[in-house]
Amino acid sequence: MAQDLKIAFDKEEILDERSLTFLLNALDKANLPDFDYLEFKKFLSALNLMEMDEPTAYKSAFATSATLGLTKERLIDSSNHYLKVLKNEKSNFDDALKKQINQKILAQQEKAKSLDQQIHNYRKEMEALQQKIREFESEKQQIEESTAEINDNLQRTKAQFEATLKVLVEQIQKDQETFKRVL
Repeated sequence: MAQDLKIAFDKEEILDERSLTFLLNALDKANLPDFDYLEFKKFLSALNLMEMDEPTAYKSAFATSATLGLTKERLIDSSNHYLKVLKNEKSNFDDALKKQINQKILAQQEKAKSLDQQIHNYRKEMEALQQKIREFESEKQQIEESTAEINDNLQRTKAQFEATLKVLVEQIQKDQETFKRVL
């Protein structure tokens, strides 16, 4: 029956196949007993294939359907029933879509937001680490300069000490020679 309905509703074959099949199956499941709008629509579709003008096709379909017990009131009431079925399917689709959006899109957006926060935190940590590196480099430079200065001072002290020592040693040695020679 769903295939007959497909032909009746999608004459130009432009509708989304998956959506059309789903909705037509819903209409088929909700098909009312006796001859109603869906059967009328299939009958009308068959008449349209004969390239009959629309008013004549509607009148012919209704005339034949009336012999099967269809009234104008039943046709309108049953078409309203199927509109309610489609409206219910739309509501169910919207709910499912909202759920999918929440599960897939919003969850991904939350994950992206969390990653943004983590990136922000890491950048702050990197900035703090870079600041620490700058501080340590400055301290290291001061230590190296201080060490060089201390080394220079120590080397100067050593040189002065050794020079002084040399003079003293030479004087004592000179005195010893004098002792040996004079005494």
